[in-house]
Amino acid sequence: MNSDDSDMENMNEVDVAELLEAFGTIGSEQIVESDEEAASTDEPDTLQTEILKAQIQQLQFADQVINNDLPTIAIATQSSVVIVAAKMQANCLVVSDSIMRMENISKYIAIAYAGLAGDFRELTKSAVKLYYDNIMKHNAEMRGKQVANDLRKTILKNAQLPKLRPFAIQLLIGNWSNDHGHLYQLDSYGTLKSPNFACIGRNAKEANGYLKKMNLSETNTVESTILFGIHALKLALETEVICPFELDVGIIDCNGFRYLSQEVISENLYTLFTLKYPEVVK
Repeated sequence: MNSDDSDMENMNEVDVAELLEAFGTIGSEQIVESDEEAASTDEPDTLQTEILKAQIQQLQFADQVINNDLPTIAIATQSSVVIVAAKMQANCLVVSDSIMRMENISKYIAIAYAGLAGDFRELTKSAVKLYYDNIMKHNAEMRGKQVANDLRKTILKNAQLPKLRPFAIQLLIGNWSNDHGHLYQLDSYGTLKSPNFACIGRNAKEANGYLKKMNLSETNTVESTILFGIHALKLALETEVICPFELDVGIIDCNGFRYLSQEVISENLYTLFTLKYPEVVK
């Protein structure tokens, strides 16, 4: 399931109704801080327009942050969800000193991102709290879709309230449930999608175009899915060579979430670049 991202440009001559529509106000889901703010409908239209323009400019800035960040790719199949993310080196002289681009919040749910690392930490902490609160209250584990919907509410709140800064982040949420891999994508506007594959961050359009061209199937093996993900990451990074320490590969399947070791990543890179699977790079 793929849909083009909405174009939020040319905001200089837009009326209030168009701003509200572009802003993502969805019926009763519009978030209001208090009854006093809800009642303050007598403000001049010009002030309302300026407030909305400022909010949308913040969202556009968030998009720029996301689109300039390192790419992250996720692919869901019947047997697994594979996440491939470029590593951010905190210190280029220390290979082991890197910032994790994905985190598991439970055995069968993991979240990856493109955007601000601080926003990612805040949202993952919120997701972990919601997950274990649900276990305490209902004695049941949350599924990926529930986690995605709860995070969506938090992102919408920050996107819609003028006093809060929008999250400069896109999330990919992978989940294994009902003997199947599931993938959810959240953007800074609070838009929730459930694609079979997605690339976020730098050059996402090119990587998504490649994955679409490959006609990925739900029956793809984990091994071939990893190769597709690595090659898509290579295209997004616009590089001919990727070293094992420059990426992380995570898998969510019936055994839960796990990272691939550097040795296994090296083997996959060797397989990819020696063209043992030419259909992956055609």
